[in-house]
Amino acid sequence: MQAIIHAAEFRNFINKRSLCSNFTFDIIRKRRLGLFVNWKNIIFSSAATGAVLAILILVVFILPGLDPGSFAALCGGWFSLAVLSAFIVNQISKLAKWPEVSLKILIPVGCITSIIPLFGPLFGMPNNEPITLATVVAIGTIGGFFWSIPFAMWSFYSGGKTTEEE
Repeated sequence: MQAIIHAAEFRNFINKRSLCSNFTFDIIRKRRLGLFVNWKNIIFSSAATGAVLAILILVVFILPGLDPGSFAALCGGWFSLAVLSAFIVNQISKLAKWPEVSLKILIPVGCITSIIPLFGPLFGMPNNEPITLATVVAIGTIGGFFWSIPFAMWSFYSGGKTTEEE
């Protein structure tokens, strides 16, 4: 009950101090959800997630010739690498002080990228030559780029017209 009173007092304080309080609360809500990100950052981070995912799959499954043993172990390892690649890209963006893209965006992009553009080429690879491996990484990058387009459009159209400082 006391938290509700404090929230109401804070809202009244903001209403008195700000001419556009609804806009302010909308920005705070979007930042808290991780959705207030420039669409270019979403596309770049998702493409990086696809590239990191392809590299991880190559290093863990393909190059050593690891046989997971069962379909459940393959799916578990496959999707855990997708989540790990999203987490790696998120941490790199934090350390580099780049705009942080939410894991709520990067994890679905990583999971879908692992299935649609990467699953077929990885199991139908003719050899392990460097050009083939580079092609797989390029396919992962293109897949991450492609699957980030809906999130980027969502951010672009729902973000409103704001400045870069916000």
